[in-house]
Amino acid sequence: MVEPSPADTAASAGRGNWVWVPETRASGQLFGELVGELRRRRRQFLATFVGAAAVAFAVSFLLPTQYQSTATLAPVGGQQSATLGTIAGQLSGLAAFTGVSVLSPAGYQSVVALATLQSRAFLVNFARRHELLVMLFPGRYDDSTHQWRARHWLLGGGEPTDDEIMEEMTDTVVIVPDSITGLITVSVRSRTPQLAQQWAQALIRDINDHLRLNDVAESERSIEYLKRQIDSTTVAELRQMLFRLIEEHTKKAMLAHVSAEYALRTVDPPSLPDLPSEPQHLLLTILTAALSAILFFGWLLVRFALRPY
Repeated sequence: MVEPSPADTAASAGRGNWVWVPETRASGQLFGELVGELRRRRRQFLATFVGAAAVAFAVSFLLPTQYQSTATLAPVGGQQSATLGTIAGQLSGLAAFTGVSVLSPAGYQSVVALATLQSRAFLVNFARRHELLVMLFPGRYDDSTHQWRARHWLLGGGEPTDDEIMEEMTDTVVIVPDSITGLITVSVRSRTPQLAQQWAQALIRDINDHLRLNDVAESERSIEYLKRQIDSTTVAELRQMLFRLIEEHTKKAMLAHVSAEYALRTVDPPSLPDLPSEPQHLLLTILTAALSAILFFGWLLVRFALRPY
């Protein structure tokens, strides 16, 4: 190393000891020294890199295995909703004069189906109805006593709350809508391929049943309401439109029981996965090895910068 001159030493002392690298007259010499330091410690670097990769690869096999079943759904076209919307639009003009309050037709079926599928009430109810809590929270259930473990202030425990169930279901069920095609991709994760496929099938069946029952109940309420409006008005044209609304609501309630896939039609049924989706052993190993290399270089730079001290 080139020895600094007395003037350089005095100038450096006047600025204090905050300089992160020692000053030299040849700036390229620092880089050469850093490369030399790295070459001297190449065995430590290789040991750290290979060791971190080996540990990450071994730990990845200890992580719980998850399989993912994927299905593609398409919203069913709402022809009855369109007819109801047309009649309601014709009726709104007369309603302003007669004081009749008309209920909004059942529209936006695809939006309602997607929102229901992602809703907290539906997912929590689905987990409780199909008894998924034991599999979602395996460490908190005692198989010997068939009871939930006592709650601990540090480790938690007890029967899962709705917030905890929703958090686990959000990780278990992934819903991705396509804004261009309108298709909905549903992915369900579980410990075995069979369970993942069964949960996906049950989820599709339950969402259709849930929306069917809601629409049937809504149609029945609408029919009762429209009957009361017919009894309270004497305008012939208005009564005719109300009768048409009752007819369409009746058709809607009848058609709800015809098809099992009432709101969401299965385009691609839930798959039976062959390979686990998690953990990804190779990706985890590569990321860990890269992180270990970055940390080693950072540690080497800090040692090189602080070597005068």
